[in-house]
Amino acid sequence: MRYKITAILAAALILLGTAVSAIPAYGADKSVLQTVVSQTMQMDISGYTEETAALLQSALNSSAQVIGDENAGSLRISNHVTLLNAVSNAMVKKADASVLSSGDYTIQGSLRQAFSDNASMGNEAIIKPMELIAEDGEITLKLHFSFLTVPGLGQGYLSELSYLPDWDGLFSDMTDAQFSAFTDGNVEEYYEDVYDRFNDPDTGTDAAIKGKLYPKSITMPVAYQDAEVWMKVYVPIMESISAGGGEQYARLQLDWSTLTWTAPEKSALDTAVKQLAWLKQAVAAADYTQEMVDLLEQAVTTGTDALNRTDIGQSGVDAMTQALNAVANLFADADKQYLNDMIQLAGKYTTSDYADDYVADMKKRIQAAQEVYNNAFATQTQVNEQYALLLQAISNAKLKEMEAAPAPVQTPVSAETSTETKTPEETKTSADNEERNLDKDNLEDGVYAITGEMYKIDKRTASMANDAVNHTIKLTVTKGNYKITLDFMGLSINGSYGYLSKVKYYKTGYTIDSYGSPQGNLKAVTADSWQQDSNGVRISDTYGTDYPNQVTFPLISEAIKDGYVPLQVYVPIMEAISAGTGTQSVFLFLDWNTLKSTTNKDDDFADNQNTNPSNTSVPQSSLTLNTPLSSGSVSLAGGNTSIKSAEISKPKDTDTGLSEFAGLSTETIPTVEASAQTADTETQTQTADTGTISSGGAAEEPSPATIPTVMSVLMTGAGILFKVKSRGGL
Repeated sequence: MRYKITAILAAALILLGTAVSAIPAYGADKSVLQTVVSQTMQMDISGYTEETAALLQSALNSSAQVIGDENAGSLRISNHVTLLNAVSNAMVKKADASVLSSGDYTIQGSLRQAFSDNASMGNEAIIKPMELIAEDGEITLKLHFSFLTVPGLGQGYLSELSYLPDWDGLFSDMTDAQFSAFTDGNVEEYYEDVYDRFNDPDTGTDAAIKGKLYPKSITMPVAYQDAEVWMKVYVPIMESISAGGGEQYARLQLDWSTLTWTAPEKSALDTAVKQLAWLKQAVAAADYTQEMVDLLEQAVTTGTDALNRTDIGQSGVDAMTQALNAVANLFADADKQYLNDMIQLAGKYTTSDYADDYVADMKKRIQAAQEVYNNAFATQTQVNEQYALLLQAISNAKLKEMEAAPAPVQTPVSAETSTETKTPEETKTSADNEERNLDKDNLEDGVYAITGEMYKIDKRTASMANDAVNHTIKLTVTKGNYKITLDFMGLSINGSYGYLSKVKYYKTGYTIDSYGSPQGNLKAVTADSWQQDSNGVRISDTYGTDYPNQVTFPLISEAIKDGYVPLQVYVPIMEAISAGTGTQSVFLFLDWNTLKSTTNKDDDFADNQNTNPSNTSVPQSSLTLNTPLSSGSVSLAGGNTSIKSAEISKPKDTDTGLSEFAGLSTETIPTVEASAQTADTETQTQTADTGTISSGGAAEEPSPATIPTVMSVLMTGAGILFKVKSRGGL
């Protein structure tokens, strides 16, 4: 029996900031791994450093052990395929005095005329110093260009550059073969949308470059210590002076004494090395194969050597980082059982006991977690991330406020079936409708008033937009076509004042997704007027301007039938509070029982704009921001994986049923040796008082009131459960 510390590893990787999921994981059987092993063994490693050669050998040894293990799973096999490819790409060649060490460099130089030592006209366009990139003995020169200035003519750009390989003679000695051998440099970047009188697509005067972009950087190969390279350039501004004068031959002279190595960015590599060093301590108590232990130790040695080398360029550093991350990924092959347990537990938090917006969010998280669970090639990092997201939501469970007013029903209640006591005005309206025989499906041309409310996608909870709309809504019927006119006003949110901005409606034929959100074609409403101040000036604030006051749009057939009008609104003030929350889908519910005939001049449609913010109190239904799980501190010093301090917080005035564990200190948190989902509820309740959590029997299912609290304490703000799971095999 081997004991794996899968989740401890995953927590460490995330806390150290390493994206292990960046290592690709794909399905593979042993035949694929055997092929890669065979190919890798054919490599001649004599020219590479001892450290990288030893790392490759350790990777081969571990791969061979996997091939011989009849219990090795697909993910473990594919991770070793990735490992061998990554380590092969990270091999570092031994230093050779005759070859420029791999790396990034700068070098000084100048472009001189073909027949004198004077600077060529194109010299001014080359930015100094120039770049050199050396990789496995191959050297690439990268030239960056700016504009050049010609006295009396202004500014211009170099448009073409080519070089002559392997020629050290004089210009006068060149043969036709040499002139034909000039090779275009490789343009890596252009000046986008930079046009002048020469290359303008419509008015350009130089036919050779009309409509073409000017190069911003060009690369070309050069030989080590080659002091001079013949070049051919084309400068349109010089061509404008004299036909044929734009094309010039020149000599690019490189001063190798100025060659300067550019240190690569090694922070990611440093993180990868620290991660592996921590793993060495974390896996000490686990029974891994000797091949994997040796591989881990060699990876730390090789990574440390790479950090200290000055002959590795950025590409080499990046390749080494990938190789070390591939090693770490071997210790995190996906264990999904505890994610499945968490999915089942999370389902208990989608009942009617919990707030509607909380349930909607929980269902989305469950769906995302289920997709990862169903993915045969999901990485451990992906599994742990979904586990953490569910755990965070459970830890911040939001019960429905029972003392709140009853939520509105989802469908209109007819006058015949309603048992509610109607006000005199409601009774009169209903009687008027019956008298006039108002048939909502076949209304005569005219203007009508109807009561409306804005709800969230659950069709029960009032939307924040509900406070921004006049609830007596104008319905205009013309030749059988129904149109709705909404009258907006300002609204207060958390003490700030703002307005609705963009409003769109869903066209007929829309659908509802699994969460109740409308899906379909959106179209902007027509703005009849804009919010204005007392001087008639459109209102502007820190969030924007041009806020609609009254808007009109067609009433879709679905809304005539069931009363629900699907809309999308944008509230800039909400977007400022939290990015991504400004855009909301809502349903405008039209109560057809309140329909009555009216006129455009009725007080029902009085304009509500220019509400004085100073006299506007925050409504009782103001939005309450749901804060995430409070962060705790986690210490990994010395390889100790215990949590040093952690606190769990719950929303104020919200009874989550978890208060008995709130603020649990470090002394009350032991090491959890089995999945917390299988813990006995009664045992946990008893041991909580004594500061001990026991892993009880697996037969009894945990209650959603106690288990999440304990897990949340273990979780802390990093969002990861530290877990020791016992299972056979590696």
